[in-house]
Amino acid sequence: MKYKVKMLAGILLLALTIHSAAPAMIGADVGYKSKYVWRGIPFNSQSVLWPDVWINWNEITLTGFWSMDLTDTNGYQGKITEFDVILDYSHTFKHASLSIGYYHFNFPNDQGFPSTGEFYTNIGTNLKVVNLTLSNYFDCIAVSGYWFSPSIAFSHTFKELFTPSLSFSVGYGSKKHNRFWMGVSKSGFTDFTSKLNLALVMPGNAGKYMSISADANIAKLLDEDFADAYKDKDFNFWAGFYINTYFGVKGGE
Repeated sequence: MKYKVKMLAGILLLALTIHSAAPAMIGADVGYKSKYVWRGIPFNSQSVLWPDVWINWNEITLTGFWSMDLTDTNGYQGKITEFDVILDYSHTFKHASLSIGYYHFNFPNDQGFPSTGEFYTNIGTNLKVVNLTLSNYFDCIAVSGYWFSPSIAFSHTFKELFTPSLSFSVGYGSKKHNRFWMGVSKSGFTDFTSKLNLALVMPGNAGKYMSISADANIAKLLDEDFADAYKDKDFNFWAGFYINTYFGVKGGE
């Protein structure tokens, strides 16, 4: 695994060298969620704060993400319960899109989950209104299991400022994935999730630096054994919002 991490670091350094004269984008975002639900799993049934920082060089993005509990429902009020590092390469073709990368999960404050990581690929269409995506994740550290999800999204942008979107996805996990994350040792469909998102790029010059979004989500655990493991928490509704800020940085000469 150390070799794979070193290889990713090498790829990033090579990309920085190649694109050193290209402009970069730097951003910092902050989000609020009334629940923390991931792949249908209710990690926190109450509110969380999600800040992140990122830097993008052309098609490569490095992101640091944090999750902070805002209530004491899990005994961690005001504490960071997750810190993730994501390295992503994304490319858009005429009618298709591709992203590949690595997602490393860290869980401070001794929550029972070891640090682990997933390599992923997202392959989808790049159309104006309706888009299909197939996402694949493979954990190569603590789990050696996979999770994949087909999804469909409907969206339309008005005057390059306002974009409402509605998406639906289904997840499927391998036996090892589901044993690690759900505590049930069987493969199967994990969740059905839908999301309504409203994104607004600020008008005028402010649009060069800021956008905001709000979302409403519904998730249902699909397998009866998964639902039994979480009892009355197998169906979840939550909402949230994001404030996104970003600015460009000129490359070297």
